[in-house]
Amino acid sequence: MLAQVAKLSSSNAAERRAAVSALGEVGDESCLPELASCLHDQELNKAGCDAMWAVFHRHPNPAVNKLMEQGVALLQPGSPLVKFRAALEVFDEACKLEPSFAEAHNKRATLLYLMHRYEESIEVCQLVLQLNPYHFGAASGMGMCHLQLEDHPAALAAFQRALAINPAMEPIQTYVAALKAKLADDGISRPEGL
Repeated sequence: MLAQVAKLSSSNAAERRAAVSALGEVGDESCLPELASCLHDQELNKAGCDAMWAVFHRHPNPAVNKLMEQGVALLQPGSPLVKFRAALEVFDEACKLEPSFAEAHNKRATLLYLMHRYEESIEVCQLVLQLNPYHFGAASGMGMCHLQLEDHPAALAAFQRALAINPAMEPIQTYVAALKAKLADDGISRPEGL
């Protein structure tokens, strides 16, 4: 894995992309800082994003991976609420088995959002970001929850946090621009430090 990390600084773009792809296949959380830096390189952003999602979803415990697969199978677009509840139970079990596995918590946050339980989802997103500060999905998900609750300053802060990690998230860029305009029209200043 260290050899692949070293190749990320190569002057050869194809070699850098291959290294990112290899890290996505075999990497673990220890390579997330390097993969996150790839998100700021236009040539590597998509490969870096894909690799990070692969690392986010992989856990060394096969039992956790099996639970994640079961939960994801239940979490499909248009799934009835009963499947969402079943998926939530599966992800709850994964979280109990491995409480430090950020992606199991992130899946719970996604389900809570889909079930319109926004405050709970925000709390879980905060936990995900404590466990994995590179989780741009949790940051953007938290922004979506704040948006649903019409807490525009908090939504803006969460979306900007997501873009600080992954600046190429076009829908999030659009939300940020719209929220900045709305807050300016409303005479509300941006959150501290943004």
